[in-house]
Amino acid sequence: MPVIQGKLSTVTKQPSGIREVWLRPAATRPGGGGLIVDEPVRITVDERGEFSVDVAVGAAVLVLIGADFTARESIPMLVHEGTATLRQAVEDAKDFTPEVADKLAELADQVARGVKTAGEAATAAATDREKAEKSATAAKESASVASQKESAASSAWQQLKDRLAQWEPRVQQLDAWQPQYEWLKDNAERSFSVVQEKITQATQQVISQVKGDAEAVKRDAATAGQHSLKAQAAANTAESVTNRVVESAINKLLDGASQAYDTLKEVADELVSQKSAAAVLMKQLSEKASVTELSALRQKVESLAISGVSGLSQALAGKANTSHTHRTSEITGLGGEINELKSSLSQKVDRDDVVGVVEKSRKVEQAWDYARRALAGILICVLLMLPLNILRLTCGISSGSHKVIFVGGKAIKSITVGAVQVQEVYRGGVLVWRNSRHPEVREFRQPGHYVIFSPSWAKFMDFVLIAGGGGGACGDNSWGRLGNGGGAGQVTSGTQPLLGRVQFKVTVGAGGGGGLSWDDRNGRAGGESSVNGGGITGTAVGGGGGSGFGGAAAGVREQVKVDGFYAPAGSPAGVDTPGMTPGDGGGGGTGGILGKFNPGQSGADGLAWIRFRRS
Repeated sequence: MPVIQGKLSTVTKQPSGIREVWLRPAATRPGGGGLIVDEPVRITVDERGEFSVDVAVGAAVLVLIGADFTARESIPMLVHEGTATLRQAVEDAKDFTPEVADKLAELADQVARGVKTAGEAATAAATDREKAEKSATAAKESASVASQKESAASSAWQQLKDRLAQWEPRVQQLDAWQPQYEWLKDNAERSFSVVQEKITQATQQVISQVKGDAEAVKRDAATAGQHSLKAQAAANTAESVTNRVVESAINKLLDGASQAYDTLKEVADELVSQKSAAAVLMKQLSEKASVTELSALRQKVESLAISGVSGLSQALAGKANTSHTHRTSEITGLGGEINELKSSLSQKVDRDDVVGVVEKSRKVEQAWDYARRALAGILICVLLMLPLNILRLTCGISSGSHKVIFVGGKAIKSITVGAVQVQEVYRGGVLVWRNSRHPEVREFRQPGHYVIFSPSWAKFMDFVLIAGGGGGACGDNSWGRLGNGGGAGQVTSGTQPLLGRVQFKVTVGAGGGGGLSWDDRNGRAGGESSVNGGGITGTAVGGGGGSGFGGAAAGVREQVKVDGFYAPAGSPAGVDTPGMTPGDGGGGGTGGILGKFNPGQSGADGLAWIRFRRS
């Protein structure tokens, strides 16, 4: 299209005060494979009164727009391929009416299309000529290849004749061997019979040998089975001896306990049945003392030492430490039983059964280790049961939400009985102690994807998800209407139990962008926030993007109030204002007249809050 340079000036040769012109065709007409419609195009004029614009060939109308946005004058124009200035276009329009100019433009367009078609035909002819030349070249190459094939065939026939000449001596040799062949044909059947007989005899010998070996294998298997039974019996004897020794040691400990420890047998029974040792222990403690007695004796305990408690030193003197070990020689009769077992095994077990005996021995060691752990647990219970009166004197219990037991002025942070870690201690129905591990909180405010793992000690997970807010729509550029605001992001919360260490994938949704222009005026939806892992799925949907006009207020995220997390309701975003608090929608843009408007504003980003806790 021609580029028209325009310049507007007053009668005094000064730059015109016109700062905008509109350019449109005289009427809707065909052009460029479509239609050139009667729609004004706004053109800005600079302070020198100059402007530049691309114009399609044909009749047009230039409209001068005053400072008060009113149309001053409509000036006819005629544009052709050689038109370069506004003055030339206006002068050419004096000699041609719009109808004539449009017809000429249409004819020129048809001529241009004809020229283009002729050019395409010439190009096609050149292409066909090139293809014909390539075909001729290919024909020449094919003739050359045929000549080469003919030469190759002649060469192959010569090679065949040479090969027949080489085989002639071999044919003569075969004729010389003809008598030997005749003899072999007459005597072959008898020779094969002799060979078959030899093969049959050898087969019978092999079968006999295999049968003998099979009988030997059966006898060896029976012997091995007897040895296996002997080894199993010996292992059972070893386990019986170990159980008898452990039972004897426990009975001695029980028989030696005084009347004051009458609950020891009950504690041991609970351990054997694999119930919670901590629960049994706390039940026994709850029957021995009360909170009132502990409070009354709290002052007294701080002034007492071990020597100040009657009989305490003597009671503790003969007791073992909580963690201790025993040598084989310290268990009455165990060494002799083991030696007897070794002697019996050396006489009854052969080398092939050593692996099985070693496995049984390992089980015996495991049984002994279990017995030692049981003894250690019983001793712990004894130590805890012994000082019932001492507990009344030495333990202080706090009254806050985090229950703590003080011994000697120091808080007990953990209690372990055997392999069991105690979480809570009750006295009757009153909670007096709780494990002091605090919940662990993870908070994510930046949009994106994250991967986290739950702590091994955590039993529950709490989560709060806030999705991104939607963006606002842009303002109207013709009538000054305000764009509508975006919607608020959804809020989702919940609690899930945990089984072991779990991997979680966390997503924080971003706020949606605002509308940017008339062709892209609607706001974008906010991104969703989610958490997934370990069978847990939580999702908060993003707020919708604003659309249309009217100045509707942006969405406000609701109040969030759960245990450990609080967020007040969001704040409404006005026009030309983005969302401020997580999940709020963005405000719409203000409008204007003749192309002046503001884009919509972005919604606020979302949030993810995760908390791991023990109970």
